[in-house]
Amino acid sequence: MFSYYLNAFSKYATFSGRATKKEFWSFFAIHLLITILFSVISNTIAAVNVLLLIYFIASFLPSLSITTRRLHDIGKSGWYQLVILIPILGAFILLFWSLRGSVDELNSATERENIQNNESSTLSENIETIEDTSDAIDIVEEITSSEENDKEDTDSEEEEEGFLSFLSDD
Repeated sequence: MFSYYLNAFSKYATFSGRATKKEFWSFFAIHLLITILFSVISNTIAAVNVLLLIYFIASFLPSLSITTRRLHDIGKSGWYQLVILIPILGAFILLFWSLRGSVDELNSATERENIQNNESSTLSENIETIEDTSDAIDIVEEITSSEENDKEDTDSEEEEEGFLSFLSDD
């Protein structure tokens, strides 16, 4: 967890790329702990206020860069962190965005859902096609059998005529 914190400081000016939820929240958890520690100590020792100010200045740029990379991970521009300037609501919006899954996770979940929907719709389409095909086969069989019946009727009529003509020739 501490490695993510140090990694954020090593990438303090890297505003491209992505930061996972784990990387982002690890950084801010340690950042919060350090801030609380300095605040508690500053109540007893006045010189610690200066150290807290120095820490805030030193951690400002890494905080901006990791937030930008986190926003990139959810498919948003880093400029969206300016939403924090909206009183109260902006903090909640940024918190909500930082808790979202990455775009790849969202896309793969959406793709799985679409595939499942397509499979079920494809299955129903295939069943309809099979029903249509069986209907078509039944129609073809009916036509074929009626043609055969017509042919048999024609053949028997010709045989009867031929037999009757044989009788009449005598």
